Amino acid sequence: MDILYLAPESLRNQTIEKILSSRRISRFVIDEAHCFSKWGHDFRVDYLYLAEFIKKLDQDIKISCFTATAKKQVIEDIQSYFKEKLDIDFNIIKAEIERKNLSYKKIDCLNEQDKLTNLLKILDKETPTIIFTNTTKKTSELAQSLSNENFKVGFYHGKLETEKRIQIQEMFMKGDINIMVATNAFGM
Repeated sequence: MDILYLAPESLRNQTIEKILSSRRISRFVIDEAHCFSKWGHDFRVDYLYLAEFIKKLDQDIKISCFTATAKKQVIEDIQSYFKEKLDIDFNIIKAEIERKNLSYKKIDCLNEQDKLTNLLKILDKETPTIIFTNTTKKTSELAQSLSNENFKVGFYHGKLETEKRIQIQEMFMKGDINIMVATNAFGM
């Protein structure tokens, strides 16, 4: 089985269309499906081209849509789009919003040193932890500070080379490092 990741915007490219039309496609998995809706947080008009593209392929293709931000109106927009354009009725599967396996803590801090002191108090060397920062510079600085305190730590941001990002993410997933300091690029 082959998997191809594409942004909806790339489906307007004639080369992509030619390549995909020569292949048997069993499923389109659409992430960020809230983008179909003007009520979604990130409406992208190229999502509305998907049904037309799928019709051009002239194949029986199954479709799955995923989103973590779909309110009732957004779900209705996604359903009506696919019903109107491709005569598809979706089965809706909703997960609970509450994530019992995650915990969040907010601690008021006076300055950067206070932040580090408080962070060191709550970190557990054995518990997998992701610490988000707002700049790439802070990811490496905080990771270095934690490393100096004998934590198994790595850092991750969008400016790292692809191979390095893959390597550090695999290390975290395997448990070789327990703490990941990252920008919001981690997991994207």
